[in-house]
Amino acid sequence: SYFVSNSGLKGAAIFAYENVNVYNSTFISNNITSDKDGAAIYIERGNDVNISYSSFKNNKALDVNNAITISSVSGKTVINDNAFYNNDGFDVYNKGISEINADSNWWGSNDNPNLNINVSNWVILTATSTPDFNNTTLNVNFNKLRTSDNETIDYNSSIPDREVRK
Repeated sequence: SYFVSNSGLKGAAIFAYENVNVYNSTFISNNITSDKDGAAIYIERGNDVNISYSSFKNNKALDVNNAITISSVSGKTVINDNAFYNNDGFDVYNKGISEINADSNWWGSNDNPNLNINVSNWVILTATSTPDFNNTTLNVNFNKLRTSDNETIDYNSSIPDREVRK
């Protein structure tokens, strides 16, 4: 599913009071007009939340820009194998007391992500070049994880494909 350029009070693309399952979706340039939470997704309450293999880009809200806001979830919240980039502020924001598993995501850089939740690992980009007489081939992969202990380990899953421009 594609959610592009939606606007609203909270959760411009998805505002939910129930369990949420989001898979293989794209959220681009969704905007909140009168609040500061969950420009793309706002979960008010529910039992289980699963968000995976999705992309979040340029989602904005007033004052504090959160792509995803989890307010009150009584069950399990899992946000894995996603790509977040250019969502100013927190990409995932926990307003409640439930624990969020947000490991194995790419947060727009190889640096430790700026979140108000703890993550034990995050996807990093690796690049190698192969020079040739006339051309250079650049291979870019998202095949490693950086741990909170600053170790690099293999990543055996995948995140959504990214558009590459020349």
